[in-house]
Amino acid sequence: MTKFALGQLGPGDWKKWRNFRNKHRSRPAYQFNDLVELEANRLGVNKSKLKSGHGFNGSSAGEADSFLLQARLYVKKGWQEMGIWGPHFESFMQDGDTEDAEHDRGPCYSSWALPLENELRMDIFNKSRPIHVFRHEVTVAEKMLLNELPVRLGTVVAKDLLTIKPIAYRLVRSQWEDRGIWIDCWGQLPGNLWAHEIATEYWYSDRPLQTMQCRIMPREKTTKNIMESYRRRMRKIRRRVHWARTTDPNNSIDQSDDMGSSSSLESEECNANLNIWTWKLHADLLQRQESMAFKSLREITKYLEIQAPDPLNKVPKAEKGVQPIWSLRSGRWQRKLPVVPTFPCAWATIV
Repeated sequence: MTKFALGQLGPGDWKKWRNFRNKHRSRPAYQFNDLVELEANRLGVNKSKLKSGHGFNGSSAGEADSFLLQARLYVKKGWQEMGIWGPHFESFMQDGDTEDAEHDRGPCYSSWALPLENELRMDIFNKSRPIHVFRHEVTVAEKMLLNELPVRLGTVVAKDLLTIKPIAYRLVRSQWEDRGIWIDCWGQLPGNLWAHEIATEYWYSDRPLQTMQCRIMPREKTTKNIMESYRRRMRKIRRRVHWARTTDPNNSIDQSDDMGSSSSLESEECNANLNIWTWKLHADLLQRQESMAFKSLREITKYLEIQAPDPLNKVPKAEKGVQPIWSLRSGRWQRKLPVVPTFPCAWATIV
């Protein structure tokens, strides 16, 4: 943190630091390190003891190193299955801090397929897109959850398969959000660019790419017409006052200076007339707005025939599987079958 600020950090500094961290967490070195930690924790190695070299649960350091090597081999095998493992990633299998790997080992350590040949580089680049990696991890999570399901007479019920898919999706997405590689602008599925591949000026700008830019809707046509008519009327009023002052023979402009009292009275009368015109204009605008609102409401409810149930009409008896419903369109009682959902809930939990 000393690289970014020498004094006490404020909320804005912490926000910049989080943006910087989230932008670079999607690099291959950081992703490999995160996946190794997750696999080591699944095997039983504590995260705090992973870098210190100590064992777990009272075991020796050599046993912890063996579990760490096993976790690295597991992550490497997964990347090889996806087709995104390159020869320049072999340095990930060695001991060292991946936080400063970009500065110590060059830019190839933090890119997917930079120093390789063209064909192999394009193949790794296309397969390392967020959408492909996300789908592969969801498929792996589905297989793991399927193995943990209780076997019912040697078969798996279709309801369990519908339950596994959303759980695997939420599991992988929550892991990506905790690791800091999920971008907010993604919808249900990731896009084709990682955070570190986005241009820096767009990422650190006031309106970055990870925020959805809402399109500014234009003003409503009715409001625009009302304001335009209001401006037109005000221009007419100003013209009338101007011509009344210049063409009125009784105006005090063409009279002598000793008629100052009469000119002041006429100016006050002109101001009073202007106030009356403004008040009438405001009343006309309110009346026009109300008439337009009632007109739109009348257009909406033109084809609706709302009738109350007649107390003389007896309610039909409810039969088996049939429910009487009052219909607004026909104005009478009708017998309709209730709507029953036929699909099972896909978000049920596994017991």
